Amino acid sequence: MKYDGYCGWVWQVLWKAIERVIPDIRQRQDVVQIGTPLTHERFLRRHRGTYGPAVVAGEQSKRERETRARARVQTRARARARARARARAKVRARARARARARARAKVRARARTRARARARASEKQERMRQ
Repeated sequence: MKYDGYCGWVWQVLWKAIERVIPDIRQRQDVVQIGTPLTHERFLRRHRGTYGPAVVAGEQSKRERETRARARVQTRARARARARARARAKVRARARARARARARAKVRARARTRARARARASEKQERMRQ
């Protein structure tokens, strides 16, 4: 099968790269689990399972650059959206503060009006008693 041959090829490429650094690695190994290109694509989100020394330099780096550029644009857009949301929240907070201040001013004005009315009523009663 074509895919099995590809998996074996990728596996051998990785072993050869590791053996350059650690020559007796195959004798020291206890457990070997093969991650196929499809496994890598699924779990590492790498195109066609590219991983380690088997990465195709030009094609992959161009794709990654494009992906990162899109991510930067999206990040900037999200940052602008958050900034706009914060600005709107500040405007709403100021409007609520002004509304509370107006409400307090109305309460104070009503209290003053009632106090004046009571003062006039008591003056009127004083005049009537005299």
